[in-house]
Formats: sequence, C-alpha cells, structure tokens
Amino acid sequence: MEPFRERIKITNIAMSVMNQLIVDGVPLFSNYYIEKKISNVCDRNECCFDVLTQSKILELLTEENIIAKDYHYSRMWKLQKYRTLSAQEKVCLADPLASISHLSALYEYKFTEVKSDFLHLTISVANSQKEKLNTLNAMPLYSTTSHPNTIGETKLFIHRSSKIDDKTKRQFINISNIPRTFFDTLDKPQFCGGISHVLKIWDNHAIHHIEDIIDKIENYGTKIIKVRAGYIIEERLNIKNPIVENWKIFAQRGGSRRLDPSKKYKSTFSEKWMLSINI
Repeated sequence: MEPFRERIKITNIAMSVMNQLIVDGVPLFSNYYIEKKISNVCDRNECCFDVLTQSKILELLTEENIIAKDYHYSRMWKLQKYRTLSAQEKVCLADPLASISHLSALYEYKFTEVKSDFLHLTISVANSQKEKLNTLNAMPLYSTTSHPNTIGETKLFIHRSSKIDDKTKRQFINISNIPRTFFDTLDKPQFCGGISHVLKIWDNHAIHHIEDIIDKIENYGTKIIKVRAGYIIEERLNIKNPIVENWKIFAQRGGSRRLDPSKKYKSTFSEKWMLSINI
C-alpha cells in the first residue's frame, strides 16, 4: 500500500480544491488564486505545499476536466463545468481593475439602444515608476493583464486611465459608474456614439444623477470639460447650480474651443461659455 499513499493524498487534496472552486463559483481565475486554494487545503490537511505538489494537483484537476487554461487569457484558468462567459464577464474576471466604459457602459445602463461595434474597456495604468515598483510584492494597483484583440466575435477597444476606483460591480462585470460615464461622454464623445447622441443622453438621463455628475466634473474635470458640461447643464438642461456657475471662469474668448473635440469648429456659438456648438 505504501506506493499508493502519496497518490491517494494528492487525489484527496485535489477533490477538496475542486469542491472549494465549485462552492466559490468563480468561473475564471488566476494562477495566484488557484495556488492559494491549493495552499489552504494543504495547510488544513498538514500536507507539505511545494512546487511538485502543486504541479501534481493542477495536473489531476486538468486531467479530470475540472479546470483548463483559458483560450483568450493563457495565464488564467477556467472552471470547465461553468456556463460560457460573455465577453464582458471574461475581460473583467481576467482584469479585476478594468471596467466596461464609454458607449458600452451607456448601453449597460440602458441609457441608449445603440450598441457599439466594440466592447469599450478602460484599464488602469500606473501613475509612476514608483507605483509599479511598490506593487511588485502586493496586489497590483494597475492592470497587468494582456487583453486580446477579440473575444469570440467581440472586438475590444482599450482605453487607459490612472483612475480606476469609480466603477460599479454587477456580479462578474465592472462598469464605470454613472458620473464617470457622463464624464467620459464629454471627454471623448466620439467613443460614446458622437456628440448628437451624447446630447440626447444628457437631455434624457442626466437630471436623475446631476449632483453626482457635477461633483465628478468639479473634482476631476479639465477646464474644457467644465466648459462643455457648463454649457449643457445651464443652456440645454436649464439647471442652475453654484458650482457650475463657478466654471464660467474657464471660458475664454478668442480661442477655438469646441463642444465636440473630434469635429471642426463652427460659427454657432455659446456667448456665455465661449464655446463652438459644432454639432
């Protein structure tokens, strides 16, 4: 019996890990995640956790079709008996710091029926080399995931941002939160369906979230974003707000500031906000 004891022990540990994975219900996970599961089970069973033990357990779980390497994210494992994941779920499980954004976020919130040809995804980037170094031995504060160009038939469009904590969690999906999504419509309207589409969304939905939107733009908006927001809030939505009133100091005469940064300047003009309404 002696030759079989090690095999039985490894099998029992693998079964415990399998049960834990099923209970957790996380369908896509990293090497670190599965290594921690194996380590915890080994500790409970007073079994030596080393590279060889880990390798044998992973091999057994793979042979029994419990887990497999993911096709799109080769550094990730997938739970085989779980349902097929959507592209939105997969990208957010593979990169927990990322969020669905821009037109894709507007569609998720049902602010629009226009579905993007791309899945817009905002990933985090390090603010500095120091931040990169500080995260080498800790939970990363920026994205370390390499995303594919497509997942199935879904094409990805990657945006990068140093600010990644303004998102809403929906089971396995992260979505840029509503104030951030409205912020993005003014920063990059071309990725939110175009300025005419953006204005319709502001007209129909901004009023329900206006205080949070104003707060977001006040704290993080550039001068031109505050001018664009000021024009929409005051002149289109007819909302008076002292914070928005203060943004008028950023309006400047003699420039070529445009409501839509991706389009040419037009002579239709807001005198109050000194902004070309180039719709």
